[in-house]
Amino acid sequence: MVFFTAASKSDFQQQLCTALAAHVSEQVMPQLALFAEQFFGIVALEELTQRRLSDLVGSTLSAWRLLQRFDPAQPQVHVFNPDYEKHGWQSTHAAVEILHPDIPFLVDSVRMELSRRGYSIHTLQNSVFKVRRNAKGELQELFPRGSDQPDAKLEALMFLEIDRCASTAAQHNLEKAMHEVLGDVRLAVADFEAIKHKAHSLLDG
Repeated sequence: MVFFTAASKSDFQQQLCTALAAHVSEQVMPQLALFAEQFFGIVALEELTQRRLSDLVGSTLSAWRLLQRFDPAQPQVHVFNPDYEKHGWQSTHAAVEILHPDIPFLVDSVRMELSRRGYSIHTLQNSVFKVRRNAKGELQELFPRGSDQPDAKLEALMFLEIDRCASTAAQHNLEKAMHEVLGDVRLAVADFEAIKHKAHSLLDG
């Protein structure tokens, strides 16, 4: 069932921003609009129009709040069954939010672990944000894609909807599994240059 209509992605963004404006101040809205544009950048319009606009607003605000404060040494993983009373939006699926410094192999590793555990993926959004934070990890500014900001950091934010988790324990177990997988990815990426150097040394020998 189609819950709202939009003639184009720009039309969708305009409708979304109008709805988001009811939840934040005028000062915050320009940055939130830029966030929303990047957050839904790779999602097809046909997929978006299969979801309620109110639920898209809720998931956007949830991801935006996740971005507000972040310690790169402590990647964030949240798994929950969206409930309107508790989260301000709802879904028949479970939501997975992941915020991590941008490194290779994140998306594929997450997808493989979910598949290994028998979860089907119904929605996958992956955006790399260019941000500036203060010493406390608080978001100072979000930049447009392609902007030249030497002091900015790249952070990957993944949002997935998967088969609904049967219990709070299942949600916690999945969060733990995601943290373990992401830790393995960080180790592999950190060792890559050393492994490559060793391989070249062996070839030279």
